[in-house]
Amino acid sequence: MSMSYDAVPANDLVEIVFELPEAQSLDGARTEQLWAQPLDDGRFQVLNTPFHVTGVSLNDIITATPLPGHDARYLFGRVVEKSGRSTYRVLTYPDTTLADFLATWKQLEAMGCKYEQPPGGLTSLHAIDVPPSADIEKVLVLLRSAQVAGVWDFEQGDCGHVA
Repeated sequence: MSMSYDAVPANDLVEIVFELPEAQSLDGARTEQLWAQPLDDGRFQVLNTPFHVTGVSLNDIITATPLPGHDARYLFGRVVEKSGRSTYRVLTYPDTTLADFLATWKQLEAMGCKYEQPPGGLTSLHAIDVPPSADIEKVLVLLRSAQVAGVWDFEQGDCGHVA
């Protein structure tokens, strides 16, 4: 159902650093780090669902360059291959109960969606991964319905689904 943001690290993985414009961060962060699997020729496969970064989703193939003085840390370059996944940020309202959240979440989960929460960060923030197999129109209807019902607010981080 949920994934811990820091659950992915392994010996052969690297961190990709994404610089953020102020408008992209909900908590004032200037960078976001995502785990990635090195491929070849400076390419990497993203292994996290981004919280703040836009235009990138889980399993996208990206380029990055080594950060001087840092082992296994790279600076994001560009996306070279989309995975077909989409990313949404959901911010639950302060008075949202767990039951309110789960009522909509269970429907999204049934479509294959997963979410991550930041470790020790905003517990009301969720990064939603929508797999290519999910009907994006149905996902959007559920996200909007919960928004109208006052459960959460949401925004698109990346739409990788083909119309």
